[in-house]
Amino acid sequence: QRVAPAEKGDFISVHSLARALRGAFPAETARGPKRVYEMRIVGKPLRIGVKGGKVSVPALSPEEPVEPDVVVETAPGVMSQLLTGAVDVDAAIDSGRVQLDGDRAEARRLFQMFRFPSAEDARV
Repeated sequence: QRVAPAEKGDFISVHSLARALRGAFPAETARGPKRVYEMRIVGKPLRIGVKGGKVSVPALSPEEPVEPDVVVETAPGVMSQLLTGAVDVDAAIDSGRVQLDGDRAEARRLFQMFRFPSAEDARV
C-alpha cells in the first residue's frame, strides 16, 4: 500500500520537525523501555529515540544502530494532523493515509507523547 503523495502546499522539513519534536517532548509521559520511532514524510526518515524520560532526535548513533520499533509513513499534511490530534491514528491507518510498520499501540503512544497545539488550541 502506497502513501498518498503530498498535496500542493504541503511541506514539513525533516529538520524543522526534529527541532519541533525536541521542544514538544513531555518527559513525564515518556517512561518505560527504550523505544525508537521512525517518521517518514514522503520517504524522508526521521528517527526519534525515547528512553527514561529523555528524547534523542535523531536517534541514530554509530555505536548503537537500532531498528525502529515503529515506522509511520505519510504525507506532510497528514503528519501535521496526527501531531495536532486533528486525525485519529487508527482512522488514518485504516483509511490508507498512513502506512504503519509495527504495533498500532506504539504508533498511538508516539502521537500521544508528541502532541502539538492545534489552531483551535491557539484561539482564546
